[in-house]
Amino acid sequence: QGIKSRRRCSPPPLVSPLVLGAMAEVAPPGHPFRGLSVSFLTSGLPADLCVQDDEKVYDIEPRIRAKGEGVLCPRDGKPGAAYVDVADDALAGYSTIMLSYTWGYLVLDIISALNCYCRTRGLSPEDLRVWICCLCVNQFRVQEAQSLGTAISFEEFQATFGQRVTGIRSVVAMLRPWRDALYIKRVWCLFEAWTATNTTGCDLEFILTDSEANNFRDSLRQTGLDDVWRTLGNIRVQDSQASMPQDRENIMALVRSSEGGEAGLNSALIQRLQSWFVNTAATHLQPTLKLGEGAHPGTSKLCVALAGFYVDLGCLEDATSLIEQGRGLCEAAAKSASPEQQADFRMHDAQLLLHAGRVVKERGDLA
Repeated sequence: QGIKSRRRCSPPPLVSPLVLGAMAEVAPPGHPFRGLSVSFLTSGLPADLCVQDDEKVYDIEPRIRAKGEGVLCPRDGKPGAAYVDVADDALAGYSTIMLSYTWGYLVLDIISALNCYCRTRGLSPEDLRVWICCLCVNQFRVQEAQSLGTAISFEEFQATFGQRVTGIRSVVAMLRPWRDALYIKRVWCLFEAWTATNTTGCDLEFILTDSEANNFRDSLRQTGLDDVWRTLGNIRVQDSQASMPQDRENIMALVRSSEGGEAGLNSALIQRLQSWFVNTAATHLQPTLKLGEGAHPGTSKLCVALAGFYVDLGCLEDATSLIEQGRGLCEAAAKSASPEQQADFRMHDAQLLLHAGRVVKERGDLA
């Protein structure tokens, strides 16, 4: 009980800039964990690859390969190098995160999401380096295998992605649109998430683009957490798809052979997403908690819902903090509210008090 009472559902600790800088020196061109800086991806890559607003990763793949054409690959010594090994990025180095995404996303949306991640985590785009398969896997070898009618085997792809997950130990999954993310419909994305959840010490986080983050905030104001729970209810690993049917069969076989099988992975993903959605909602809620007398009952209602889910997740410190802030808001806002709103604030205050009782019970502090 004592351990549970101290648990927080906060993001993993940041890697210090000094460590990030040191890591850049140990992943020269050809290194399997070499990644590109968010700074370069933002300001250098769009111009280098002539990326248009409506282009997806699929659309720019020929241009990605063109940059490494004729260059000897430092990995196998053959002509044709991966983009990460030829890009003019002085900040490139050992990847600090692995991006889990789909090639069906817009390139500029990916860049937006990475910058949003940097801002919300207090990281500099110069310090964060990303392993992203379209740029870090040698696409020449993929194309060569396809032209010979011998696509790269599932086992080889599995080894590539599995090694990156276990070596980088920080997987950041991009959700777009957050209500019905393409990510959770692609079996390779779910394989990466599955690998992350089954790797000790590996963090799995989620990111949104700026526009999706704004949409999420609007949804919280309008419907509370209703849309979030509908999104979580749509997660079904068994319904995910892959470009190669055999890949799907192989990945699903792996999942089924693991502890818990498909249901276990569904549950693990839902739990990770639930924690992330609740944390993100609580972050967006903070500015409105400071409004005091100008607050709307919708804010205190959301506070009640989030506090309840923090208790459900065992994040008792987070729950206690939110309960205290929410009760303070209810007291201050009720002073100048209409009679109808005063009734709402009193009801929400009572509900928060009930959650406080749940926290005491979970901690085992009952006399």
